[in-house]
Amino acid sequence: MMDLGFVITETMASPKHVAGLLIFDLPPGHPEDVVGKLVEQMRAAPVKAPFNRYLGSSRFGLPEWHRSPRVDTSHHIRHLRLPKPGSEDQLMDLVEQLHAPLLDRSRPLWEVHFIEGLENNQVALYMKIHHAYADGVTMSRWIFDSLSKSPDDLDTLPPWSRDQVAEAETGAGSINPLELMRQVGRGALAVAELGTMTLRHSLQLAGAYDSQVPVPFAAPRTPFNGAPNPDRAITVLSMGLEEMRGLAHSLGASINDLVLTMVDMGLRDYMRKHKISASKPLVAEMPVNLRREATPEKTGNQISILLVEMGEAKAAPLDRLKQIHLHSRQVQRQFAALSEQTVTSYSLGTQIIAQVGEALNLNDQAPPLGNVVVSNVPGPRSESYFRGARLRGIYPISVLAPNVALNITVYSYDGKLCFGLVGGKRQIPDLPDLTSYIEASLQVLKDCASKQASHPKAPQEIKKTRVKKAPVRKAAPAKKVTRKKATRKPAAKPEQ
Repeated sequence: MMDLGFVITETMASPKHVAGLLIFDLPPGHPEDVVGKLVEQMRAAPVKAPFNRYLGSSRFGLPEWHRSPRVDTSHHIRHLRLPKPGSEDQLMDLVEQLHAPLLDRSRPLWEVHFIEGLENNQVALYMKIHHAYADGVTMSRWIFDSLSKSPDDLDTLPPWSRDQVAEAETGAGSINPLELMRQVGRGALAVAELGTMTLRHSLQLAGAYDSQVPVPFAAPRTPFNGAPNPDRAITVLSMGLEEMRGLAHSLGASINDLVLTMVDMGLRDYMRKHKISASKPLVAEMPVNLRREATPEKTGNQISILLVEMGEAKAAPLDRLKQIHLHSRQVQRQFAALSEQTVTSYSLGTQIIAQVGEALNLNDQAPPLGNVVVSNVPGPRSESYFRGARLRGIYPISVLAPNVALNITVYSYDGKLCFGLVGGKRQIPDLPDLTSYIEASLQVLKDCASKQASHPKAPQEIKKTRVKKAPVRKAAPAKKVTRKKATRKPAAKPEQ
């Protein structure tokens, strides 16, 4: 059902593809034309499911996957070179241009761009696929199944040449109307639990029921909401995983709590800079993986979207962390008590309403489901290689949700947290500034933790109590971390 939604609600202003930006260190002493030869090898590699599927129509009139008899790999696998000096600004300008257009529906819905000319003897790989093929967890698994642990392994297969889905299987994003009917039938079993949740939300709105689980479509309207246009702003950021883990542990929180708090602090600082206020807490939409441990290889979109209320408008940094920790635990506890079908149906229901609002061009009038999408995808803990090149970092570049113009996806890899931020340029033209505020918030939290630790009576663990409002915090001066203002010169030229 969610796969179908990604297909039928896609527009030029709201494309439904996801991507990853991988940065590699080229091996020392490599041949001058190493990237060109690699591209030739990748184009000659076989293409297997689901990378050989394109969208057609079924006898029911719905979109359906069809197997392409021939895949033109020269179209899907491209070779680009950045002009000198090959800076990060130039790379991000190019990635913004590559990420904006829709994928060609007459062909299999994926592209790979090998980008050379980067500083520091590096090469980038930008890969985008339609969200109906897979969610972020699946795409991550496909990529890392194609990497090796040794720089001496020069024969690893790319994701499109591996057996991701059996040919006979309708598969990942397969949009099968009979399966849709079965899903509807299973959803009927969750009616009682959904009814209870609806009643609770109604009582919350009436002030007769206290819960930290946000009511859908009650988030405040902020600069991070509204109808998108095709232009995207993209930034990336890396942070030390062990540093984050140590800080979270010292404060009795999780890394996810810490990431949400940093995002919340960064958004509030950005709003203060632009003299925009929101008295209500902001709301994060958080994708949650629903795959069972016994079937981690299941493809397609197996996710649910949970809503987490963030900190109060004027909360101090550690109070904000406490509030987010409390809210996150309560949401997890409430949804853990429900059946998987209920969680899926609840998430689908809210997403369908949001998608319909987007399709009817109501984003600027309808109340938003949330203010930002924040996702955390775990990756491998040790360094990986692709045909001798060391993977330095992998940055997720995701899709914008309906009526939400900001997506922040965090990927853990080899002792780092790699942040990928995607924003609508109409709503957030200065995304690098927001990225700087988020990065600066880590130091603010570390300073607050140090002060707390220096007082013997200071609490060392988060307690499950309601936190009082704290004095407003002045925004920490944020250093510029990513990009200068884009000048939109030609970012790259194609290689033959």
